[in-house]
Amino acid sequence: MYAANKLRYKKLRDAAYNEGKYTAQKLFKSKQFRDFIVVYLCEGYRKSRNTVSVSNSNNKILKLSHKFMKRFSNRLLFYGVQLHVDQDETAIKEYWSKEFNVKKSDIATMRKSNSGKLAKRTWRSQYGVCTISTHDTYFRMKLQAWLDWLQDSWNLK
Repeated sequence: MYAANKLRYKKLRDAAYNEGKYTAQKLFKSKQFRDFIVVYLCEGYRKSRNTVSVSNSNNKILKLSHKFMKRFSNRLLFYGVQLHVDQDETAIKEYWSKEFNVKKSDIATMRKSNSGKLAKRTWRSQYGVCTISTHDTYFRMKLQAWLDWLQDSWNLK
């Protein structure tokens, strides 16, 4: 039974990948879609075939990613923010909740300890580093097809 299930899910993953390859040319006509794929190539988590995740501190990069993650996955999106211990967690959660139109309670936080006192530090990532993720194997397979299609289009020799 295990081998049959393994084969069944491999066929579903392969079908999703093939759908991604089939839809790539049309989707890449959108500059925003192409930008999302480049963002994912640079900032996305690619170590698991079951997870789509983007982390950054730039709200525009994350809003673009959020838009396409919501478009291509019907799975629940998860939000998390990594921030320094001396940053205001409430204000940061409020900021990201407004950016993504989600409840503050839907945003998990992880504190990063500072090696020294940073009271006078100018924050490069004022609102922490935010991560948006979903556990959607079939979206991840389509995304892999789009990543492959993009890189194949570069014709580098």
